[in-house]
Formats: sequence, C-alpha cells, structure tokens
Amino acid sequence: MFKRFSIFVFAPLAIALIYFYLMYENTLPSDKDKFFSSYLDSKVVLSRLSHGELHIEAKNKEDAFFAIGFAHAQDRLWQLELQRRTAQGRLSEVLGKGTVDLDIFVRTLDLYSKSKESYDGLSEEAKGSLLAYSAGINKYIEGIDQLPIEFDLLGATPGQWRPIDSLAWIKFFALSSSGNYREELNSYILKASMPEVKVSNSTDKIRIEERANLLTLAEFGDRLESQNYFNSDFIGSNAWVVSGELTKSGNAVLSNDPHLGLQIPSPWYYVDINSKDLKVSGMSMVGLPVVIVGRNENVSWGITNMMADTQDIYFEQVNPENQNQYLFDGEWREFEQREELFHIKADFPSGLRGSIKPVRIKIRETINGPIVSDLVTNTKSPISLKWVGYDSTDTSYEAFYRLNHSKDWSEFNESLSLLNGPVLNVLYADENGNIGYRGAGHIPVRGNSSGKYPLSGWSKNNMWKGLIPYAELPSDFNPDEGFIISANNNMLPTTYPHFISDSWANPSRAKRIEQLIKRIIKSKGKLSIKDHSEIQLDTVDLSVRTILPHLLEVKSSNLTLNEALGILEKWDYEANSDSVAPTIFYLWLHHLKKLIFRDELYKYWGDSELASVNNLIETEIEIEDLNLVLTGSTSYFCNNVNTPSVESCNDVMIDALTLTIDELTRFFSTDMLSWKWGKFNCVKFSHQPLSYMKGFEALFGRKRCVGGSKHTINAVDIAYKENQGFESSFGTSFRIVMNAGKNSNTYFINSTGQSGNVFSSYYSDMLELWFKGEVIDTQASTEQATRTTILPKEH
Repeated sequence: MFKRFSIFVFAPLAIALIYFYLMYENTLPSDKDKFFSSYLDSKVVLSRLSHGELHIEAKNKEDAFFAIGFAHAQDRLWQLELQRRTAQGRLSEVLGKGTVDLDIFVRTLDLYSKSKESYDGLSEEAKGSLLAYSAGINKYIEGIDQLPIEFDLLGATPGQWRPIDSLAWIKFFALSSSGNYREELNSYILKASMPEVKVSNSTDKIRIEERANLLTLAEFGDRLESQNYFNSDFIGSNAWVVSGELTKSGNAVLSNDPHLGLQIPSPWYYVDINSKDLKVSGMSMVGLPVVIVGRNENVSWGITNMMADTQDIYFEQVNPENQNQYLFDGEWREFEQREELFHIKADFPSGLRGSIKPVRIKIRETINGPIVSDLVTNTKSPISLKWVGYDSTDTSYEAFYRLNHSKDWSEFNESLSLLNGPVLNVLYADENGNIGYRGAGHIPVRGNSSGKYPLSGWSKNNMWKGLIPYAELPSDFNPDEGFIISANNNMLPTTYPHFISDSWANPSRAKRIEQLIKRIIKSKGKLSIKDHSEIQLDTVDLSVRTILPHLLEVKSSNLTLNEALGILEKWDYEANSDSVAPTIFYLWLHHLKKLIFRDELYKYWGDSELASVNNLIETEIEIEDLNLVLTGSTSYFCNNVNTPSVESCNDVMIDALTLTIDELTRFFSTDMLSWKWGKFNCVKFSHQPLSYMKGFEALFGRKRCVGGSKHTINAVDIAYKENQGFESSFGTSFRIVMNAGKNSNTYFINSTGQSGNVFSSYYSDMLELWFKGEVIDTQASTEQATRTTILPKEH
C-alpha cells in the first residue's frame, strides 16, 4: 500500500522538481560563463569558492564595483528587485494587497525622493562606485535568458537598478533598525492602561475614542516585523575587539555577529576584492557595492546598533473649523499635502482573480514630520513621526565608502563623521595592534522630553534642538584593559552629558562576553581565534540570575511542580539545546507575564481589543520589570482584580507553573527529561514572499531548532507561539572573526548561503555550519567551484 502511495505521490513530485531544476539550471553561475561590457577598463574574474564566497580580481576598484553588482545580480536578483521595490514603496505592484500598508508607510516618509536629493551631496568617487555597481547589475539583467523562479511565479520582471536604489536601501535599513516610535507607542498604550502606573512626560490619558486607533497603528508595526520588513525590539549585535597584547597571534582581533531578521537569502553576501587601488573583504549588504563589516589591508571594523532614540511621535491637534490646518505654537498652520497613487496586483494566483482598482492616498505633513496614523485610520488626533533619517542631505553611503578605504584611526573617524543612520557603535582594529570604537550617526538633542512617550505636537518646547555634535559622541581608543565590548548595552560614562537612549539592551550579553574574555586570559594568558569563535556560541543567560532565586521561593505541595522546581534549582543558566531547565523557565515567564498583567489590561480594554494588547505584554515587559513585581512595591499586580479574593505572588507563580507543566506534558510527555530546549525553541528563515504563500514554504523556507535566548551571546528572540513552542525569526545573521593585519585570516559564516536561487547548492549550505557553530577560514578555503570572466569588449 505504502509503495503504491509513494509511486503516485512522490514520483510526480520528484519529476516536477527535476523538470524545474533543468529549466532554471541556466540561472546559476557556471565555468562556461563569459561576458563582455564596454563599461570595464580591463578583464574582471569572479571566482566562487567551495561555499560560493566571492573573490574578485580586477585592475581597479571601479571595475571591482561593477563586478560586485554583476555577482549580486547573478546570485540575488530577486532579492535586489524586492529591495528596490520596497524602498520605492512599490511592492504591492507585484505582491498584492498584503504589502499596501508598507508601501504607503514608505511613501509617507518619502524615502526615495529624499535619497534622490542626497545623491548630489556625495563625492564623485562615491557616485562612481554606485554607477559602476548599477551598471554591473543591469549588464547581467540585459543578458539573462531565464529569470529566477520567483519572477515567473509572480509574473514580475526586474527593473533597471539605479544609484538612488542603493541610497534608498540604506535609508530603509536605517528605518527598519530604528523602532523608537513603536516603543513609544507600545509603552504609552501599555502603561496608560494601568492606572497604578504613572505615565510621566506624556500627554493626557488615552481617550476612549482613540484607543482602537492607537492599537491599530501598533498592530501595523507588529505586522511588518512578523514579515521581516522591520526589525523587532530585539535588534542588536555583539562585537568585541581585543588588543594584540592579549591574543596568541599578536594581532588585534575583532569579532562581530549582528542580530537581524533571519531570512533566506540573508541580507549579507561575502566578498573579497583584490584590485590595485582597493583590497577589502568581508560582508557586503545586497544592494550596496561596499563592505559593511570587514577589513582592508590596514584596518578591520565591526558594528552594533547603538540603540539611540532617533524618532519621536507627536499627537497633532487639527483645527475643527478647517481640517487642512494643525496647531503649532498657538497658531493654525496648513498641512503640507501631496497625493500618491498605488497600483495593486491581485493576490497570487493573480490570473484567477479580478484586477484591483488603483488606490489614491493623500499624505499630510506637519512641522514635526509626516502623519503616520493616516496609514490605518483618520483619527481626530493624528500622529506624526519625526526621524533623523527624514533628511535629504544623508551622506551615510559616503561614510561606508570611505570606511572601506580607511588606513588608520584618524581616517576611520573622519569616515564615520558622515554617517546619518543607522546610528552605530563601530569597533576598530588595525595592523599595529590598536583598538577602538566610535559612536556614529545622527542623534537628536531634545527639549523637555526624553522621547519615551508621545508628545504634544503643538508645543514648541517639544521640538528638537539640533543634533549631538559628532565630536561629542562616545568613543574610546586603546583602553587600559586591552579590550572593548559592545552588545547594545549602555557604554556611556556616568558623566556623559547627552541623552542617547533609555532602551539599552539588557547588559547580560556584554557582561557574559567580558566574563569569558577575562576567564580565558586568566587561565590561558592569551586568546586564540578558536576562543573568539567559541565565545560567539555561548548560551549562558546571565539575566536569569536576577529573577530565578525569587521564582524558586514558590511554595507548593504538588509533587510534579516540585520536580520542575528541582530541575531549575540545579540549573547553571546554560540555555543549550540539550537542557530541560530553559524549556521550563522561559515558558513559565511567558505565562507569568500574562497572568500578572492580563487582568489590569482586561479591565481597561475589554474583550475586543485585549488580544492586541496581550502582544504588548510579551514585547514590552522585560525580565527586570517582572522581577520588580515579584520583589518590590508593585507586588499588588499579582492580585487578580477580577476575582473577590486577594491573590499573592506565590499564588500566581504556582498558577503559571501549573500552566507550564500542563502545556509541556501535552507537547512532549510526562517525562520531564525529554523536555529539551532544542526541541521547543526553533528558528525560522523565511523567504519573502513565498514563505507566506501556501505550498511554497517547504521548498523556499528553512527551519532549525536551537539553543540560546534573547539575552545569550548566541542569541535568538524566542517569540512564543501558543501550543507550538518558541519560534524565533530574529538572531545571529552572520558571524565573523578578523585577525587584523596584512595577510591575516578572516573566519566567517553566513546564516544561510551566498545564493538566493533555491536551485543553487549555495542556497542554504552555510546553514548547517551556522547551526553547528562552524566557520569558514578564508585563507584555507581555496577550492574554486565556478569562475566567471567579464571582458572589457567583445573579441
């Protein structure tokens, strides 16, 4: 019976896959490829090694930038098209109704027009690199016979790439990495829902008629995050640099692993450029011709998000007598207004559906910024967004371009003075053993507010006062202890005069990195490259130390609950795949948050809106907040306001642990030793958009179950899905360790693979290495797989 079933089901599937592979095989690079371009001065050779990592031999850097564009198009053409349309606000023309909100948001912020204006402010050299990169992409598009399968499935064709598309993508990346407005909105909604919590520096309590509007706007941000267009609150990275005096090689060593949305293909692409006037290698970002994290002959650099607050949202007051006016500083002003037309494709399969009438949207703007609440509703109190990236003089690309050419600490600093966004901590190492870091990017100087909650847009006192001068941004050079650590934590000295953020990452990752570095130095004297790689894989969660002792004080006569508590008592905070304790602990925290705060929220919001607010509990209430409830003056939250009895925190902890045990028993069995964290905590690599379309996820998406947590060095965001366990979509997007100095090794691994073509052997071949914690030694990896030659003119 099974044999017949296999013949009728699997045989046709296998035939279909073979057919499609043969059909799309010629979209893959091969040794037979030879191209010609009048754009080049001389021959360019693109060599892909054993995992598809790209090495470029070119006479000059302009030819090399052309080659990067060509290679990105060869391997990531659909990704390029998706990014081009995303930054233009034109995704719905190919993806349908599901991306209309994103398109409206992007065009509301006018990203593409601002990028056009920024282009003129670049140097001629930087412009030349963008022109060469664009020419490389377009050359590949012109000569392609068969487009990648995504174009055929969605009935799309690639557009010509322009330099503005690269600039717009930097702006979109900066926007997606700046979630301050969402934090302000979520914090306001959550805390305004609880009469016991005083909301300072804020406008009045949420009016009843505005509740749904605010929630809808908050849900909009959550939806973009869930589809990997925006990064979550869990944006971040780890980076550290150690001086040569503390390393076995004698060279300064820099390690970096940025945390972003886990997607397939990865946003990153390894490239090694070898030309007479530029030798640089590392992780390029698809859509840009330069290396974002990497090294040249003299210096190495890595990045982390500084977590700077670069956005504010304002409630605006509309003139009841004239809807085209808003109040500012005691006067009614006219909204700046424009219209945008959106063409929307019918959802897949579009051929079986009717056409959709284009949508015309009116976009309003105040002195504070564009009105973003119009995305979801025509509210009586429209909300505007102010953001440093809403700027037509953005020289961020120039900063990265010059960074690729930097020869020393002085040039490194000069390069980063041109960065607008994203706001970064950039770590530094050079061939002479020097180490340092520099904060870079535009951060506002505020008036009367820290920017934690929405402000009254009509008050002049709430206006920004300018930007923090670049010379006054934090930096350090050759510190006495011989290393620098940046993990999105607060690195500022206590006397630092400017406000940067109150949304720093939990310090646990930074503390653990420091702990391990000091431990290795104490035991071995100096750190090896292997030590750095092993630190990147560490899964000890030091944040557990703050709350677990209080959880273990719970009193229960239930034998099953006490068995679970016994496991937690012996826990060493290691959240590895084989451990049972993290499975119990993180699910217990999840249920505890809901039980403690749900009743207060229900009292305020009611049934219709409670589901949305429940999501805020998960994202906005951190482990420190929960610990304060269990140990401090806010323990009154433990009482359920909807019952006549008065519940204690012990009661709530028992109820939450009971729910945890019941759920894990259903998911696994009664045998607690089988409750492995690595079976309950998985990461998902989504393909855009096919992972969100029925029938395609199995072919295009990838999934692995792992260890780690939000606060471990090897980090994943562990978002809970009811009765399914934790499913993470944010985490380590690549790992790199660079031994600074000429002819020194670089060790890296991308999260999925070099190729975005599902029929390529490089589509997800690095995923297993990423999963196992292995890296590629770029000097040892010399086996050539394919070679593409591009000649300056046809012979």
